[in-house]
Amino acid sequence: MTQALAAAAAGHAGEEALQAMGTAFGQLCQQRTLPLMQMQAYAACTDPDIQAATRAAFRDLRDSVEQLTGLSPARVQRWLGTGMLMSAATAMNLQAADMPRHIPFSRPETASGPSAEVRSPALSALLGSLRQACRAREEG
Repeated sequence: MTQALAAAAAGHAGEEALQAMGTAFGQLCQQRTLPLMQMQAYAACTDPDIQAATRAAFRDLRDSVEQLTGLSPARVQRWLGTGMLMSAATAMNLQAADMPRHIPFSRPETASGPSAEVRSPALSALLGSLRQACRAREEG
């Protein structure tokens, strides 16, 4: 997965890179194999060897996204959290109509108060890709 995201981010930086990676992730999730393998890995983390390998893979993914985008760890964490939500939704085979339309989040650097929300283009692209994958499965 890291290689696919790196290829998608090539030539981009910041939010543009996240948007490109979100589209690539959505394409990877068109087949449920990836999210199902992720869920299996997390569920098997009671085994110390699997836990160590899963932690290392997640840490490598996080570090790669930070390096490829140049964005803050907090921003990358929000993006990865959305990806995990989407992996779970894909693993559960949610239909397009069941998917959230957007995921609001507060950004301290732009928020004007505790309820201020922004809508990230990268998260929107990621959600759009997953909705498209859901529709493709419904039609296929």
